[in-house]
Amino acid sequence: MERALARRRAMASGEIWADEIVDAKLWLGAGRDAENLPQLRAHAITHVLNVADDVPNFHEAEPDLTYLCLNVRDFGGGSRHAYPSAVEFVRDAWAGTGGGRVLVHCANGSNRSATVTIAVCMELLGLTLSESWALVCERRKAAAPLADNRAVRMPWHAFSLAAA
Repeated sequence: MERALARRRAMASGEIWADEIVDAKLWLGAGRDAENLPQLRAHAITHVLNVADDVPNFHEAEPDLTYLCLNVRDFGGGSRHAYPSAVEFVRDAWAGTGGGRVLVHCANGSNRSATVTIAVCMELLGLTLSESWALVCERRKAAAPLADNRAVRMPWHAFSLAAA
């Protein structure tokens, strides 16, 4: 119990922050991570991909942060409609001057943002669905996309392959 409380305090303070998914270019986290401006700065984040409809864009007024909010609802609706915009946002960030660094987040960093991160890795890294799933879940232990998001990944994967 004490270990769990210590972990919760470390997460709240920012001592434990988002998880690095792709080589100092892509992080996956929760709303509290996106709120932590000192950690955004420490990790040189340039772009914030807010997948959630229930978490604000905390630092939109900061001139060196670029935001995209996908407004994906939790518990229903799925995230498939958000994949193309997410992929384009991350692709553009990485192609920018100095190679952008992106934080992808939702409220908890386990469902909506994890699902979108899996799609981004598939598209931009050329990974299969299973490879991308394994990468994201290995690097972000809290990743646990819900059934509605899992259900749309396979059709999107087939669409993505057909478009290639």
